[in-house]
Amino acid sequence: MRRLPRILSSGTLAVGVILGGTAVTDQLANNEAQAQSMDMDTEMDMEQNQGTGMDMEMAQEPWYEYNGYTGMENSQGDFFLEQAFIDAVAYKNFTINGYTIDGSTEAKEEHGENHESFEVYDQQILQGQDGTNFGVSFPIQKGAVSTEELFAVYGETENTAPSDPDETAYYYYQIEDQNLQFITHDGWVTEVRYGGDLMSHS
Repeated sequence: MRRLPRILSSGTLAVGVILGGTAVTDQLANNEAQAQSMDMDTEMDMEQNQGTGMDMEMAQEPWYEYNGYTGMENSQGDFFLEQAFIDAVAYKNFTINGYTIDGSTEAKEEHGENHESFEVYDQQILQGQDGTNFGVSFPIQKGAVSTEELFAVYGETENTAPSDPDETAYYYYQIEDQNLQFITHDGWVTEVRYGGDLMSHS
């Protein structure tokens, strides 16, 4: 297991993925506009809150939002390599297709007994009866992210899978109290599991 340090990010990032006839450049421009709008809103909130004595660190917590498929061609499923994603996970501020995930062991223990599992795009979400989302798994297109690229960002850790690393391998990481697992096949990341007791006991 490898524990990653908390690193604060001063920026914000929104990633939108679309499929169909709309041009990707239009969508990216729209995302940039949304991110700029959120930056302006944050600045305005900061100015307003200076007079109230609100803790400004809370107003600047990193967050990351991903929308769309993760395992389709050109779906940008490699977002988990971005530092902004790692920072958001440390603060429990990662949202995928509208579902904010708490990937801690405590969340699984508290909400795992009575929960539902459902699919959104190509992701599997685990949700407790009170609406707490405590796990997500999503596919990554084989060939998009290599094991070497994964290790370059997260550091090399032990393979917890029973099979040969050249076939299927499981790499587990902890960011603060959040649990992440990357499944690789033939040296390529094919699935990411975040929380939910890593969606299985593998």
